[in-house]
Amino acid sequence: MNKRLLIGVGALVVLGAGAFVVQRELAAADRRARVERLLAEVDSELGQSTPRPDDLRRVLGNVRSEAASAPDDVALAVAEVRLLRKLGNPRRAWEAVQVRATAPGAPAELRGVAAEVLAEAVALTGDPGELRQALELAASRGRDSGDANALQLAWLLAFRVGDPEDFAALGAELRAQHAGTPDARLVEVLGHDLAALLGARLGIGVEELKASAPDPRARALGVLLESLGERPSLAAVDDLATALGDGAPPEFDLVRAFRRIERIGAERGEAAQIALFDALDDVEAVLEREPSSVDARDIAVLALIGLWSSPRGLEPDERTQLKAYLDWLLRNAGDTHARASVWREMRSRIDG
Repeated sequence: MNKRLLIGVGALVVLGAGAFVVQRELAAADRRARVERLLAEVDSELGQSTPRPDDLRRVLGNVRSEAASAPDDVALAVAEVRLLRKLGNPRRAWEAVQVRATAPGAPAELRGVAAEVLAEAVALTGDPGELRQALELAASRGRDSGDANALQLAWLLAFRVGDPEDFAALGAELRAQHAGTPDARLVEVLGHDLAALLGARLGIGVEELKASAPDPRARALGVLLESLGERPSLAAVDDLATALGDGAPPEFDLVRAFRRIERIGAERGEAAQIALFDALDDVEAVLEREPSSVDARDIAVLALIGLWSSPRGLEPDERTQLKAYLDWLLRNAGDTHARASVWREMRSRIDG
């Protein structure tokens, strides 16, 4: 083969390789543009005030089809989770992202959406293991990316799972790193009441929640409470809930119910009854969003017992409701809650 022929063959090889590279880059650019259009469509559908389920499912199918050829695309994985959540399927959303979100080195954004949908799914069951997993995902997202909303979720999950040390530490962290934000304000407005409710679960009275307490759980909560200063008014609770709008967690209604029960000692007659009925309404609002709430049912029991002790007594349906609350509490928290013996006594009194 002469030299000229060799040069020609070499040129063809180089040109062929170059054409392949150009073709590959064009295909990648085309795919990026296609994904960007798809993600824009996802945002558009989710941004609708009342998105149509059929449209959401259609876009979900397109997302899954595109993701099948790009299993490592984080944006598509997040889009699938968002769509499933909007369709009212937080458990399926969690299952779709669980493996990737819990793998070592998982992207922070993926851990964040995974924590949100798992928290929503476990609100139905109250499973402590899943609550802990959601807490850890949210905390890691918040710490790695500086996401205040993720830290706020982790703080609320620490309350729900019943961990006073994490509750206190995350509250302090949120206030230190995100001072002045609505997320930090949430700790300042709800912290006193949630600490009291958490202490009640553990059999620790409010008066025992001190930074000098010998019990490490009471001490952790006491340190947080001392840093928070004076307990905010109920008006401050309502103002922040209004400012947060749909983003306000169910703990706002829980705190309202708790405050109303506290006021009963200072109320008389019709005013006391109104406060008790208002507390029951607040409890129902909590249970609509967090059906597994032990604290909400415990407050409902206190409200119904208050009505039972009043001159009006209990209507038959209220008596049935009280039984149902007590049965649920004894079945789901009878071995762990400090007030379980009170629930058993009340249940036996109803039957008696």
